[in-house]
Amino acid sequence: MKTGLESVKAALRSFFTSVAEDLEKTQENLKLGQFTHNREQPRGVTQIINDTIFALLPVLSSLFEHIGQNMFGEDLMLDDIQVSCYRILNSLYFLGTNKSIFVERQRPALGKCLAAFSAAFPVAFLEPHINKFNSFLVYNSKGSSDRAALGLVGPVGDVCPLVPNLQKSLEEIMELAESGVKYTQMPHVMESSLSPSSAKPNLSCSGPTSCL
Repeated sequence: MKTGLESVKAALRSFFTSVAEDLEKTQENLKLGQFTHNREQPRGVTQIINDTIFALLPVLSSLFEHIGQNMFGEDLMLDDIQVSCYRILNSLYFLGTNKSIFVERQRPALGKCLAAFSAAFPVAFLEPHINKFNSFLVYNSKGSSDRAALGLVGPVGDVCPLVPNLQKSLEEIMELAESGVKYTQMPHVMESSLSPSSAKPNLSCSGPTSCL
């Protein structure tokens, strides 16, 4: 990314922005209860489902895996792309923890994508209190005026308000482990909380602890 063509960088920015918008559209439709299993479902809503699950998630998972394995996150997932990634993270977590019938079948794919994201992202998003040590975080690399231009007018929690911190995630995981409940009773913890928490650390992060 540091030496790549500007046209390639622009295409990647456009891609991540579009992904964030598509996932947010899927999230909004779930909130409104517009995903059903009857044949009367609007064609546009069905298209959103198919695009998200069968086209978007596999591509996104593969891309994040590639970025993480090659440690490209600190070169790629910065500035406006990082903002889009935070939006993507928020939507993935919402979808993965949603209890709709539609999501149940797709939860493993969402968990896989979250795990790949965790290994690629150069910021410890589960430990926001140590982000002040991370030079890759857009809040540290950009001034207030530049952040405002990227749409960041508040703290990072405003960008991904649904994602819990590490402590809360670990509490959910411990509760699951100690309760002895089956996977089918708390699948959202297994796929959406445990997956990113146990992902291979991204060693490009700077700070007192590694990213998760």
